[in-house]
Amino acid sequence: MVLRRTSLISIVVVLVALMASEVYANGISVPGIGTRARAMGGAFRAIADDWSAAYYNPAGLARIEQSQISGGIDFDNYRFSYDPNVSLDGYRIGYPDNGERYPRRGLSWLPNISGVVVAPFGYPLTASFSAFQMYDEELEWDLFRFEPGYDSLQSRLPGIDFRNNIDVINFQSTFATSFFDDRFHVGLGISLYRGDLYTNRMYNEPNTLDPRYVVRPYEYFVTDASVDVYGFGFGASAGLLLDVTDRLSVGATLRPKSTIKMDGRSLQRVFAPNNREIQNQIPDLGEPEANTLFSGQTIAAENNVDVDMVIPTEYGFGVAFDASEYVTIAADFSMTMWSEFTDFDVSYTSFNGYTGFTNLDNMLKSLSYPIQWDDVVRFSLGVEAQPSDVIKVRGGYGFEQSPIPENQATPMWNDIGDRHHISGGASYFYGKFEFAMALEYVNMSDLKVDNLQDVNNDGMWDNLTGTYKNKAFNSAFSVTIRF
Repeated sequence: MVLRRTSLISIVVVLVALMASEVYANGISVPGIGTRARAMGGAFRAIADDWSAAYYNPAGLARIEQSQISGGIDFDNYRFSYDPNVSLDGYRIGYPDNGERYPRRGLSWLPNISGVVVAPFGYPLTASFSAFQMYDEELEWDLFRFEPGYDSLQSRLPGIDFRNNIDVINFQSTFATSFFDDRFHVGLGISLYRGDLYTNRMYNEPNTLDPRYVVRPYEYFVTDASVDVYGFGFGASAGLLLDVTDRLSVGATLRPKSTIKMDGRSLQRVFAPNNREIQNQIPDLGEPEANTLFSGQTIAAENNVDVDMVIPTEYGFGVAFDASEYVTIAADFSMTMWSEFTDFDVSYTSFNGYTGFTNLDNMLKSLSYPIQWDDVVRFSLGVEAQPSDVIKVRGGYGFEQSPIPENQATPMWNDIGDRHHISGGASYFYGKFEFAMALEYVNMSDLKVDNLQDVNNDGMWDNLTGTYKNKAFNSAFSVTIRF
């Protein structure tokens, strides 16, 4: 089957139109769900006729005519680098100026599986069960070093001193049906979220001892804190899909805010500098806490904690138009309320680290993960064409904004700013099987942060100055069996 002339013209028009922008609510979201949708830049709300409708628009399941099983895997390969330039009054404070640094891991793999059952028991009904990863962040860095004069035993520091590993897996049951001669479709998804969080970072805690002890390099005490928790939460999503004409469809979706309740352990450590001269002065100065804080010890407290993690609200709208029998153009618009993804709310269910010293106890209870992100919108545009009976090809282009402001830029988040996406892919049909693949290149604008900032006014910086760079080479592969 050869593409008709009108189809060729439509493809040319679409490729020109693809120079429009796409704004994704990125944050810790994965780049996309489903091989077909990823190849189209995520413009899928008004199409949503495969298993990934569970994510993009539950109402689209009502369009599926055959039961199916699908499995796939996505590979997201980030090329993240950070060149520290962290100083106080012209002095380095823990981050050596030795060029670009790279995380220990750059490749994430995200499996997904789904089953869709078409069950017309006297009334059109489609049901599916899907398991896919909605959120993912996995970064590990070795960045920090003691400053000269603070401590000579660098071996006391952890090998990985900045780590952020967040996973949210969505186990979703979805149901959809149709009304008005199969032109109006509605769908509802019920989700069980499994959330895992491991996060660790270094801090420079302000030295609040007597001013006689606040001398360089002891303006700050080096500490670190880690949290390792997991838990579950429930959520929902709803969608509407209207076939306005035989060639034009519109869809709307809502995923309301939900919360994952997690519990586990935390570990806080204070790396006291070893300064015998100050210790020798302590009997005369009369401050016993300083004896501990300049003793060269590593003082630790391990505790039980609860953490709440919010899944933010998302609204979406999409439109799809069949430019010809062989070409479909689609566009999406959505808003994600990342302002709801607030500070990780860490609360102690037990605390075992009291030392009897005010400053030291405060440091051992320092668990600060400020998150004050911006709400963002996204607009995506994609095209799908069928050049033969057994092949479909797809493409997309986009630009996306980051919800993370500069005053919270750290190596903990790989979303450093504006992103340009170029995506494409294809499917090959063989009998009951569909083999699909998608490729994506993401170019991100460099970010240079010049000023240390304390967002929550706790005396500690919530960003790290320096230059951030990132690019990504992503791919997705899937197999679908229809029966």
